[in-house]
Amino acid sequence: MRARRQAVKQNRSITLTLADAHSYTIWSDNDNDGILDTDAGDTIDKAIDLHNSAPGVSVTNGTPYPVTLIYNSRGIPNTPLQLSLANAMGARNIQIRLTGHVELL
Repeated sequence: MRARRQAVKQNRSITLTLADAHSYTIWSDNDNDGILDTDAGDTIDKAIDLHNSAPGVSVTNGTPYPVTLIYNSRGIPNTPLQLSLANAMGARNIQIRLTGHVELL
């Protein structure tokens, strides 16, 4: 939700990249090359390692990492995405729809 909100607020595309099962980065691809490169002017809004705040939680979606989702300036993602959040107690699926809405399944 933060990436979508930032895209609308800043009126530009914002990228969410899941690097692995426990970390993600929200960033602005200012040079539009699809690669996070701060030397080229890309800016990181937020970098999170879930193991620091929620040990044992993992995020998967069935495809190899990194997983990238780009929200345009209207908060619409470039593709729908389904993720699974899991810990020792079980798993919950999250779907990001093409409308930008996030739904717990």
